[in-house]
Amino acid sequence: KENNIKILQVSATPDNAAHDMRSWGDNHQMYIPDIPDSYVSFEKLFEWKRVYPKLDLRDDDHIERFFNHVVSEFEVPKFHILRVNARHDIHDNIKVYAEKYNVSIVNHDCSDRIEEVDNFLSNPPKVHTLIIIKQMWKAAKTLNDKHIGIVHESVANTKNFSTEIQGLCGRLCGHDKICGFQGPLLFCDLMILKNYIELIKSNFNYKRVKWRTDRIKSDGYGRVDS
Repeated sequence: KENNIKILQVSATPDNAAHDMRSWGDNHQMYIPDIPDSYVSFEKLFEWKRVYPKLDLRDDDHIERFFNHVVSEFEVPKFHILRVNARHDIHDNIKVYAEKYNVSIVNHDCSDRIEEVDNFLSNPPKVHTLIIIKQMWKAAKTLNDKHIGIVHESVANTKNFSTEIQGLCGRLCGHDKICGFQGPLLFCDLMILKNYIELIKSNFNYKRVKWRTDRIKSDGYGRVDS
């Protein structure tokens, strides 16, 4: 303050920084811009009924349900993006189901990458294609969703809420995204998305909303550890 030093932080998930700066009194200000009509937000995805609870793809019945969505929801072949954190996140039989439903599988991870991925996604696939990703597209990656059918976030026992928001969920938000009921379907943790919507409405008051990351933990009833 004495040296007139100002810090600007821009983030969709400010977490502990947003909470801690409330103790600075008049030495801070938070600005949350209005969401324009041209922006596809989480609220709009819910409004368009494009959000589903994530499936446990270690279970045969859930894998069957996933592939039923793949082949029944879209009139033309699409790319479908599935995030896994580890090999045991999905059943070994997923290749069997893919063959059954005539779905191609492509891996995209640190050791097996899709070359020119933006160009890859900009061209429609000849058959439904499942892209299995690991440690990719967690934040900042812009995806062309014109030919994307389903995105499915990873299943974890304890999920970092901000990681869920910044992952594939966030990749479906933005300008120049498909609007309406015909856009990509999102399978994720519904509670986290709903809490994030409430967090925005509360001006990121973490005392009011349950939130859990590596840097902040809130029970939603006034107790916050940051």
